[in-house]
Order: sequence, then C-alpha cells, then structure tokens
Amino acid sequence: MRILVTGVNGFIGAAVATAAHAEGHEVVGVDLSTRERTLPPGVHEIRGDIISPATWWGALGNIDVVVHSAAVHRPDQIAERPVGSIEVNLRGTSLLLEMAAASEVQRFIHLSSAKVYGEPLAFPSSEDDLLNPVEPYGLAKAVSEQACRYFAAHSEMRCISVRPFSVYGPGQDLRTGYIGQLLQGRRAGLPVTLSGRPDYLRDFVHIDDVVRICLAAVEADQEFTVVNAGSGTATSLDDLVSAFVSLSGDRVDVDYAPARAGTITRTLADARRQRQLLGRSPISLRDGLLDTLRPGGLAGSARG
Repeated sequence: MRILVTGVNGFIGAAVATAAHAEGHEVVGVDLSTRERTLPPGVHEIRGDIISPATWWGALGNIDVVVHSAAVHRPDQIAERPVGSIEVNLRGTSLLLEMAAASEVQRFIHLSSAKVYGEPLAFPSSEDDLLNPVEPYGLAKAVSEQACRYFAAHSEMRCISVRPFSVYGPGQDLRTGYIGQLLQGRRAGLPVTLSGRPDYLRDFVHIDDVVRICLAAVEADQEFTVVNAGSGTATSLDDLVSAFVSLSGDRVDVDYAPARAGTITRTLADARRQRQLLGRSPISLRDGLLDTLRPGGLAGSARG
C-alpha cells in the first residue's frame, strides 16, 4: 500500500511511518516542521502545511491510506493562540478529508485524542460515551471526528478515528507530558515540577500500541468507527513517579504546581475495542517504562 502520513516529524507520525515502511508499505510523509527524525531512507518527505494544500495536494494522487497526525498540540502553543490552534486542527483536518475523498483514498486514519472526553462523564471512557471537551485541543478533535463521520457517509472512503490517551515511549518530546518531564529531569539532573496533584490519574499508553492500532485500522471494514488507544489502567502521578524512580535507579526530585485551566484530573480508556484490533493486551506501564529507559531510549529520534 501507499500510505501518506501527516506530521511525519512528530512523535506518533514518525513512529507510524517507520513501522509502515518496515512492513513493506510505500510511505510519503508531510510536515511543516524541519525537526530531524531518524526515518527510513525510503520514506519520501514533503515539507508542507496542512492548511496550505498546494504543496502536498499532488501527493494524494496514488495514495491508498492517509494517517493524519499533524496538529497543534503543545499546551504552550494552544495557550498562546487558542482560537488559532482550533483553526489549524479543525480546518487542516477538513481540508485533508475533502482532498483525500476527491483523490479516492480508501482509508483515512484520524489521530484524535482522549481529550475529547474532557473531564470524563464515565470512568473508564468508552468510545460510545458522550464527549465533554474542556479545552481547545479536545474541542477541535471532537468536531474533526464529526467531519470524518460526514466524509465517510458521503464518499467511498472509510474513516477511523483513533483516540490516544497519554502516549509515551522512545522518541517522545521531552518538553511535554508527565513522563517526558521525568525523562528530561533525569537527563539534566534537575528537579521536576508536575502540573496538578499526586492523585491525578492518567492512562499511559506506549507508542508501539498506538502504532499497531493505527496500522490495524487500515483493514477496518466499517464506514466509520472510533477506537481508544490506551492501556486500560489508571495510574496516579504519585505511583508513576515511584515506578519511574524504581526502574531508572535514579533519584528524581518532584514537586507539584497548580494545574493550568483545562487540565483533566483523571483519564482511563475502555480498552476492549482496541484489544480486538491489537489481538493482545496493551503493553504494561512497567514494561513500557523499561523500554523507554533502555540505552538510547531517550533520544529524540523515532523508534527504528
């Protein structure tokens, strides 16, 4: 298959492109960022902005599958330009859907987010629950999912929205996420300040599980479907820090600061649907942390 991956220089995009190439697929990547990732030589990269299709429109001509992971997602970027982030995330997805459908793309894999659940109305969160986004990123992703549903109903293209929870693993951005901050503190030998309280709960999901779900979704038969990408286990920040210190063998001084507006206090995926796609249980936090802490695991390159 020919697969186009947007946001190919990002954490998830790079991992999906690398795994798809390893499975023998022809991969084209699109990204506005010039940040270097260790991608296979066979991955053809196009520099382009998802809201300016002129640079990448032609690449859709022979594409079978689009994996759309490009987004404005960093909390500092969203805080600076909340409305602008919604425009990029929603308009970019809508443009890509329109052009993919017009180009007769067979499958569209949309990287959504667990933030569509906001402060969850049910715990764990099921794909069929009512959505409750409480900040710009989750709002844009929730509306983008409806755009996917629309195009699936009005074209021959199948659309699958994947909702990752708190993704971590080799190659992750050390500037974001609780595990990223712990990795950065360990590397720099500096104290770490986490946003929130020790009793905040997070469903941490390893990057390999997210990648496998995305690639398995390529074979989905439904016109439109949604699938969580989580571990199915809720871990408190206090327990996360304890596990990280125990497995790394290093002391990390951790403090907590009041959470910014829109920070969710608890997340947990209902993982039944994703287990059907994976054909196995998700990777445990212990095994995932060991993988992330292995020699070379803290590098900013994608998994090879």
